[in-house]
Amino acid sequence: MNDMVAQLNKTAMRAMAAGDMTAAQSVLLEALGHDKANVGLWLNLAIARRQLNDMDGAFDALRETLVLDARNFPALLMRAALLDRLGQRVPAASAYGIALAQAPADRYLDPPTRQAVERARAVHGKYVEELGRFIRDRAAATKDNCSS
Repeated sequence: MNDMVAQLNKTAMRAMAAGDMTAAQSVLLEALGHDKANVGLWLNLAIARRQLNDMDGAFDALRETLVLDARNFPALLMRAALLDRLGQRVPAASAYGIALAQAPADRYLDPPTRQAVERARAVHGKYVEELGRFIRDRAAATKDNCSS
């Protein structure tokens, strides 16, 4: 069974490399029919669905990935990037923070992942800065109403 699932995953990867995300998705779903606990299959399905602009499907596949492995860095980073892509600024910034907590050292990242991590740091950093400024401004505004 594991050999069959591995072969199906290889077939899906070849389809993805050829740009045929529909075929890749079909093969990955077949493989998941044999092994629903395979994190790699779910992650690959999320990638294929993202390429097909099926954001709901990509989020569903990422949710399954994270149920199986809650600290899966690629899944956490992809989830944050999808939120960012959809313009959900605050949820994306929060999700980037969670992903960054699981990120390996930069020297272990391939160039595209390093670029995504740099984006994560920028978005999350800006959000933390804005949140800090908001809290300081609110605290300063109420300072006169406080007793010593």
